[in-house]
Amino acid sequence: MSKKIIIGLLVTVAVGLIAAVITVFANNQDQSSASKSDKVYVATENGGTVDVIDTETRTVTKNIDLSVSSESETIKYMAHNVQVSPDNKSVWVTANAMTGDSHGGAGHEDSGADSGHSDSGHGDSGHGNDSHSSEQSAVQDQVIVIDPLKDEIVRRIDIGAGLHLAHVVITPDNQYALAVAQETGQVFKINTSSFDVLGSAKTTEGAGPHGLRVAPDGQIAYVALMSGKGIGMLDVQTMAFEYIPLNGQAVQTAVTPDGKYVAASVFDTKSIALYNTETTDVEYIALPEDAKGPLQLYPTPDSNYVYV
Repeated sequence: MSKKIIIGLLVTVAVGLIAAVITVFANNQDQSSASKSDKVYVATENGGTVDVIDTETRTVTKNIDLSVSSESETIKYMAHNVQVSPDNKSVWVTANAMTGDSHGGAGHEDSGADSGHSDSGHGDSGHGNDSHSSEQSAVQDQVIVIDPLKDEIVRRIDIGAGLHLAHVVITPDNQYALAVAQETGQVFKINTSSFDVLGSAKTTEGAGPHGLRVAPDGQIAYVALMSGKGIGMLDVQTMAFEYIPLNGQAVQTAVTPDGKYVAASVFDTKSIALYNTETTDVEYIALPEDAKGPLQLYPTPDSNYVYV
């Protein structure tokens, strides 16, 4: 296989579990004449918020609190992942419910928010068996939808209790959202117009699905399998799985814009798996020896590079 992809290391400061960038045009006017603002949405897991950052002023303009309060209790939701829809009209968040006194106050401390994406977390409990699984309740984990014009929650979609929702993506045609439940090994399909949960697909037992990305044509979602050590190829229409075995724990995937390559971050072997969608071959690109393990992957628009 010819090595077309070049892997580049990108050093960042982790302030949340994942950030999504959006350009918002006021009042849905024609983009050529509307005022616009570029914003970054950050899922701050232990803080229970989605933080909005203005890229021009580099300041936090809003903390969107995901908790729900009643007279009897406050239910905190921990934001694991945030994604902006391709049309920039909605922001989607996986939110895991936490109840009990141990999360009523301490969960909002600064130290909790700062440690939400520590390097040690991915190797041990951060993306495997985190605190959510030890304090499950009947309260359902949710996919939360935010209006980017107002930066307000417009919909809460109950998915199920004790699922540990990991990542969410939206298909290129903006019709469906796919949300991963790590604990139960499921991928849920949601209609983005009606917000109905249309169904789910289940991975092999104990596969531990985590991150996922959708191919440019919207037909296949590539799901990173941590415990299953592979990539699950999910047909978005039929919700049927096929599998690509890997040599370690896959945390996240990325698809090049030309659709020819799928990259997977293999945490425990400190490498990037590169799957050729045309030949179905897999090769591995080793990271530096002192690397703690790769997490997020971002291909460039020309499909020639992947930043890790």
